[in-house]
Amino acid sequence: MTAPAHDGLIAGRYQLVAPIGSGGTATVYRGLDVMLDLEVAVKQLTPAPAADADLQAEAIERICCEARAAASIHHPGVAEVYDVVSGEDSPYVVMQLIEGRSLAELIAEQGPLPPHRVAGIGRQVLAALVAGHVVGVLHQDLEPGNVMITPDGRAMLTAFGLAGTAGGPPVTRTGTVLGGPGYLAPERADGMPATPAADLWSLGATLYAALCGQGPFDGRDDPLATLSAVAHEDPPHLAGAGSLYEIVNALLCRDPAGRPAFHEIAQALDAAAANAPPEVNAPPEVAAAPAPAFVPPSPGPLAGRDEGGAVRADRRSRASLILTAVAGLALVAVAVAVFVPGTGHSAPPPVPARSSPDPARSSPVPARSSAGLAGSPAPPPVGQQFRVAAAANPDGSPEVVARARNGTLIAARATNGSWSAWTVLPGGPAYTGVPAVATAKDGRLIVFARAVTGQVAELWQASPGSASWQGPVPLGPTITHSSPAAVTWPDGHLEVFALLSDAHVGYVSQSSVSGGGTWTGWSSLGGPVTGPPAVALDATGHPQVFAATAGRLLAHDYYVNGHWAGWVKAPGNARYVGVPGVAADADGRLEVFARSTNGDLLHVWQLPGTGIRWGGPGRLADNGCSTDPAVFSGINGEHGGHLEAFCMDSKFGLSVFRTVQRSPRPGMPWSPWQSLQGSSDGAITALQTPAVTEILARTASGALAYATWTAQHGWSGWSMLPNSF
Repeated sequence: MTAPAHDGLIAGRYQLVAPIGSGGTATVYRGLDVMLDLEVAVKQLTPAPAADADLQAEAIERICCEARAAASIHHPGVAEVYDVVSGEDSPYVVMQLIEGRSLAELIAEQGPLPPHRVAGIGRQVLAALVAGHVVGVLHQDLEPGNVMITPDGRAMLTAFGLAGTAGGPPVTRTGTVLGGPGYLAPERADGMPATPAADLWSLGATLYAALCGQGPFDGRDDPLATLSAVAHEDPPHLAGAGSLYEIVNALLCRDPAGRPAFHEIAQALDAAAANAPPEVNAPPEVAAAPAPAFVPPSPGPLAGRDEGGAVRADRRSRASLILTAVAGLALVAVAVAVFVPGTGHSAPPPVPARSSPDPARSSPVPARSSAGLAGSPAPPPVGQQFRVAAAANPDGSPEVVARARNGTLIAARATNGSWSAWTVLPGGPAYTGVPAVATAKDGRLIVFARAVTGQVAELWQASPGSASWQGPVPLGPTITHSSPAAVTWPDGHLEVFALLSDAHVGYVSQSSVSGGGTWTGWSSLGGPVTGPPAVALDATGHPQVFAATAGRLLAHDYYVNGHWAGWVKAPGNARYVGVPGVAADADGRLEVFARSTNGDLLHVWQLPGTGIRWGGPGRLADNGCSTDPAVFSGINGEHGGHLEAFCMDSKFGLSVFRTVQRSPRPGMPWSPWQSLQGSSDGAITALQTPAVTEILARTASGALAYATWTAQHGWSGWSMLPNSF
């Protein structure tokens, strides 16, 4: 419908004040919404020649698609779209007016920018990209001209984008290049479909321009020649020391599968942004990056449908648990690698502590509170979502252990339906990653946590059920690269697993059966794997370990006849990300639940016989699972012996969802997903004790929320534990 101008107004309410920018397809004006007395930006499509009606129709469709795409993104780093109206000769898109200059203008005026400032800008742009990817929208036109820097130093992403979704059509038509040619990913320049990894290449090229004063392929007069160079030539290597230069070079990898994951980019940019030299009369610092809605799980096809994660008005008004998710999951798949079998002997020597650690790589939390954990900070653990650890005390009361934001470990317990206040565990602000908890032979709880030095530390209750804790004691000097996983053998001795520096899974065994006992040295199970391992006891009472290989396949190793059998690939060829969830069926056979790189929730199940035979995979969710799964076991008869799985599903408003086995047998159908309303700042924890059946999730404010199941009433609403952390 055409909305003619009345008294010089577009659609009777928008006044064009003055042009503020123009490109090949549109002009942007400073405008005024006279109805609301609000300054706005108004984008008008530049009319095509009258003879090229097809080109004009395509351009109109493109600008309308761009508006719809941007309107589905709700993030402080993305310019909002208010309205779209059809004028007499072209459509108009009414948007948020951003005061400031583009990054391109800033570079033209100041030349190369300081690395810490580039990193801060990049971190904010990354968060804005994440907000688009989570609703299935790719930018496809990320370049310095589309990054606005406000007077207070915030970076905002505009022109989001060519309204593309993952797997969309190529960006070229005959004789035409859509998007800045020097900032298109090589695969896009070569006519391949869009993926989130292509936006990451464009981010790398944009940061390259900010560091060097021009992009890696700038300086060519002909756009098609630039496009050809992008498609067929390697970008110039960015010379420089530190995490920022390393991550920019990695982002510009020609192979999409070789580009770093979102959490790796975020960690590198955060480290570089924190490494600012003291300055006098310095320009305004770049503001801290807004927390993204969540980091999308994969570079694979993202749902482009409206139901694929768009934020709904009813969700914004919901009075129940509203949370945001955190970064920590791998985005792109790496090349397939062949597993190296474990040695069964001591692991490779630990990485020696550096006498002068690179500040850009150091953790901001010093490990100073425990002499046993002293040493230089190690690189952060590989990506893992926030999650609490939980177990039952000897009296059946649940105990929850979490890492607080300042790096301390804290614990709380429920007695007679009421949760205690948080207790700070020994060691001070010395921890990173996700803790693990296990039960010793005498019933006391043992906590394992990765210190910022990279060592795994052990803490234990002073006596079974005690609220007092002892430790920490490091499990040797070995530097680990992931959060630990722990298991208690039937004889009561403990075993801890973690990712080692060579990307192999390592393990260490307890040689006594009480907290603070002696431990063997670390041994290797082989690898490589890409993330933290998961471990569980099978029906024989022996541990099985699960992890995603470097090629994103799901693999497991199992203990049989007194030794580890070696890694075996699970059924199917799906590519996986994150930490698997493992639970036992009613008959004791294991089922493993894991997210694929395109957001499916898949599961495989152990077949009768030895641990090598597995069925599946079965698909429980399509393109929507955005958190590592949590699973209730069926082995103790809860829920009639049925397994129950939980994840946060981005297809349905980022709610926590559950599905239940229809029959307590492996490979049987599952129920449709049911929403439990709240969403999670990280992965959900399933807690099952003789006294209580609950799930727990951290809120955006830092509080811990829980929902309780009873046979009489099913799942309750969400409640909060006392205090925040």
